[in-house]
Amino acid sequence: MYARPNNMYKAYQQNDILTLPPAAIIERLYQAMERSLMTAKDAMEKGQTAIKGEKLGHALTIIGELQASLDMEKGGEIAENLYVLYSFATNRLLMANVKNDVHLIDEVINTMKPLGQAWSEIRREQNGHNGSTTDNGAEASHTRNEPIQAAAGY
Repeated sequence: MYARPNNMYKAYQQNDILTLPPAAIIERLYQAMERSLMTAKDAMEKGQTAIKGEKLGHALTIIGELQASLDMEKGGEIAENLYVLYSFATNRLLMANVKNDVHLIDEVINTMKPLGQAWSEIRREQNGHNGSTTDNGAEASHTRNEPIQAAAGY
């Protein structure tokens, strides 16, 4: 019969994600992680244990996916550094949950925010410079972000 509005919205969201370039997907993951961490922090301050746990779990899942997507062969030192950073963030969030310490969540937010901003910049550059040419008319084939994309497995 008729599709329920909620199902249609979920289908739209899924189609939206499937059509995004890799940098945009990663950018959205970082944005979702930050939103989850901010909500977890707020819930922690208000004593809302269930919400805190749900949102910390969501952020940890995102970090786990980012870490699992690293291509350690192609990414070299950048991938290794990101792996260590993601492990650090995971450890801090687990400790934040156990100790109910909002400062540990802040530490992760402040550590991950520059990475999210970098992916936003990569996406903006890709949107504005795909197929662009250099001053001499030659097609620009390399960007300064290729090592980061390689480290992420793209």
